[in-house]
Amino acid sequence: MSHITTIKTKLNNLAAIAEYVKKLGCTIVVDGQCRYFGQAKTKFPLVIKCPGRYDIGLTETPSGLVLSADWGYADFYGTFGCKNCAREEIVTKLQEGQNKELFIAKCKAKRWKIREIIDPVTGKEQIEVNTGDN
Repeated sequence: MSHITTIKTKLNNLAAIAEYVKKLGCTIVVDGQCRYFGQAKTKFPLVIKCPGRYDIGLTETPSGLVLSADWGYADFYGTFGCKNCAREEIVTKLQEGQNKELFIAKCKAKRWKIREIIDPVTGKEQIEVNTGDN
């Protein structure tokens, strides 16, 4: 039995989300089949193809993306850097990823040098920006 539910989000920049999920080992497929428990599949306009057995279906709306997934059996949680994530945590991670990629794109557009680093103390990812003013 599947537990397919949808979540309405305010995610609105598909290019930034695509760049973020690519770094996680996923891809976004246009007009793809979203894989669910029991080999069930449903067609979506956009699909986040995850490395595991299940995917996340995306539907664009004027107010943001709607995510559909088999949250009850999903084995893609490790993809998002947390174990047994609640679906709301995945939305938060996608929002953070979208914001990060938009920031990186703005820096690159200004030809600033950026470097993504891991803080050795906290283990958190950081972005180091050199504007060339130094």
